[in-house]
Amino acid sequence: MEPDSRPTQGSFQINPEVADTLIKITFSTTEAIKDLLQYIGNQENFDNIQLSTLQPIFFGNRENDISFLLDNKLYYFFEHQSTINYNMPLRILFYVTQALESYVKTNSFDIFRNTKLILPEIKCYTIFTGFLAKDALPLPDELLLSESYAKTISTKRHDLELIVHCLDMRITSEEYLEFYKNNTIPKRFGGIHNSLVQYALFVDSLKCWCKINRKNLKTVEGRQYFLTLCNLFLQRGYLLYVLENKEVVNMVLEQMTREDIAKQEGWEEGWEEGKEEGKKVGWEEGKREGREEGKRVGKEEGKREGREEGKREGREEGKREGREEGKREGIFAMISFLHEMNISPSKTFQELQSRFQLSEEEVNTYLDKYMAQNQDKI
Repeated sequence: MEPDSRPTQGSFQINPEVADTLIKITFSTTEAIKDLLQYIGNQENFDNIQLSTLQPIFFGNRENDISFLLDNKLYYFFEHQSTINYNMPLRILFYVTQALESYVKTNSFDIFRNTKLILPEIKCYTIFTGFLAKDALPLPDELLLSESYAKTISTKRHDLELIVHCLDMRITSEEYLEFYKNNTIPKRFGGIHNSLVQYALFVDSLKCWCKINRKNLKTVEGRQYFLTLCNLFLQRGYLLYVLENKEVVNMVLEQMTREDIAKQEGWEEGWEEGKEEGKKVGWEEGKREGREEGKRVGKEEGKREGREEGKREGREEGKREGREEGKREGIFAMISFLHEMNISPSKTFQELQSRFQLSEEEVNTYLDKYMAQNQDKI
């Protein structure tokens, strides 16, 4: 089934960890970094490229996206965003200070001596990917740290400045469909034979699919689309060194639902802690207040037993309902996939009947429901 090209309201985003993982893996090779430098206009040849991972203490577990040192002459910092963040110069400033501190220590420099130290020049960029609305305002060419200063005096030159150059790699829904169907690359990208362009189009496609279809990648359909997009890129010869690695693909798939799993585990831990605290409070009150409180404790025990019985019954009902819902989502995902692959209705009917062990009446029922829910996409 082809995606609906009409933009919709609301936020349907991919897990940020997915994009973070992809960008780090994509630009973990010398060849990919050279592609990145070529795209921004640096045609020099460098003998020594040193990747670095920065994690300022006050950022928690937040690492920078990409940073690397070139022959001790240039230090590049790249961050990946979907929307503009005017605090990006300040964020990158923290990364820069940590990088320079590490650089000084690594080279055993003494900053308290009078001899001038030779430092690498700093270059900062933000890469923007995702869905580009037709009425979206253009991104600025650069973001300045001084734009966040309180305006106390008028000056054209600030004592401390940091410039972040903006690379707009977003695409419209029409550009997404042209790329997905016909492998047409937006002219402003300059060609497909560049790791940055291939990476941007991969993430753009994921984000555009989420926006257009109003779904997240953690859904059955989303995960199926992710695998379909991986196969499409492999067929076209894009990002082969990333997507041919099954461990990478599986890791990204796992991250799509990691947040939901963490929330569920946190809820269960909280429920257990709350249960134990409640039992302790009930026992202490029962001992202190006598018969009346004892009756209340007994009532609570009865409620707990009732809850346990109800939970058992509810769990069984939930399993049955979950299996039915999962089966329905799987069937709908298969219909969508077969339609997208232009499989004939008769073969679609046979595939559903064979794969899911359905009767003719059940297959017709699922097809009717799918068509009723997706009339605007068919």
